[in-house]
Amino acid sequence: MKILITGVSGFVGSYLLEKLFRNSEESLAVHGTYVNNKEQDNISHWKEKINLHACDISNADQVQAVIKEVQPDQVYHLAAMSSGAAEDREKVLAVNVVGTLNILQACQDLNKKVRVLLTSTGYVYGSSAEQQPFSEEDKPQPMGVYAESKYEMEKKVLAADLSNVEIIISRAFNHTGPKQTPDFVVPAFAKQIAEIEAGRSQPTLFVGNLEAIRDFFDVRDAVKAYTLLMSKGKSGEIYNVASGQAIQISEILDKLLTLSAKKINIEQDKDRMRPSDLAHCVGSYDKIQNELGWEPEINFDNTLSDVLDYWRTEIADNKQIV
Repeated sequence: MKILITGVSGFVGSYLLEKLFRNSEESLAVHGTYVNNKEQDNISHWKEKINLHACDISNADQVQAVIKEVQPDQVYHLAAMSSGAAEDREKVLAVNVVGTLNILQACQDLNKKVRVLLTSTGYVYGSSAEQQPFSEEDKPQPMGVYAESKYEMEKKVLAADLSNVEIIISRAFNHTGPKQTPDFVVPAFAKQIAEIEAGRSQPTLFVGNLEAIRDFFDVRDAVKAYTLLMSKGKSGEIYNVASGQAIQISEILDKLLTLSAKKINIEQDKDRMRPSDLAHCVGSYDKIQNELGWEPEINFDNTLSDVLDYWRTEIADNKQIV
C-alpha cells in the first residue's frame, strides 16, 4: 500500500503517522510532503520509515512530479494554510483551493483508482444562532478567509470530473493535543502557564475572546476518524469529525488553571481577538458514528493535562524561548 500524506510534518501529520505505523497489518510505503525543514521536528523519529518530498502544493508542476513518482493508492490531504489566513487571502486560496485541485488532478492523471481524504473544517458552518450542533445537512455559512477557502474547495472538488479519484471529505472541529503550536487557543494558554510556573514570565496570562463556544476533542481521536474514513468512508460524502460537546473558551482556561498551583492573573489582549470569531460552533458526529462506528474516546480533561505537561517539558528543556 502506497500512501501519500500532504503536510506530513504538521501537527496532525505526526499523529497520523503514528496511527498508521502502529495499527497497520500490511506493509506500507509512506510518503509525505513538507514546505520547510523546520517543520520536520514533529516527525524526526519517523524519518527512517517515510519518504519526504519538498513540495509547494500551489505549484501544479511540483505536485504532478511528486504524485507521478509516488503513485499513491491513498492520499491524506492535510496540507493547508490557516495561520495568518486573514492577512493573505490570495495565498490562502492558492494553497487551500488551487493546491487541492492540483493534487486531485495529478491523481486523476495516474489512470488508476486513488482514494483521497480531504480535510475541511467545521468552521464552514459558521455560527449557530440556535446553539445546536451542526449536521452535514446544514447549509454552510463560512465566516473568515480560512473557512471560506475550505468551503470553496469542497464545492469545486465535488463538481469536478475526477472519475479515477474516490474523494471523502472530513469537516473536523477543534482538535488539539501535545505538539500543537501556540497559534491555537489551548496550547496558547498552556504555554503561558508553563512559562509562569518556570519563572520565565510574569504571573499574567493574556487571553482573547473567552465567550466563544466551541467543539474540542483530541487529535488522537481525529486521526482514528481519518483512517476509518479512508478505509470505509463513502466516496463523494462529507463527514463531521467532532465531539458534539459545547465548551466555552473560559471553561477551558479554568480547567487548565486548576492544573497549576500558581496564582495567575488573567488579562484580555485586544491583539488576540479575532475579527471573524464565531459565537457558537459545535458539530454532530452522528453520521460517522452511525455509518462507521467512530466516536471520540479520549476524555478532554486528559487532553488538557497532556498539553500542559508537554509545554512544561518544552519550557524545562529550553526548547521554547520566551
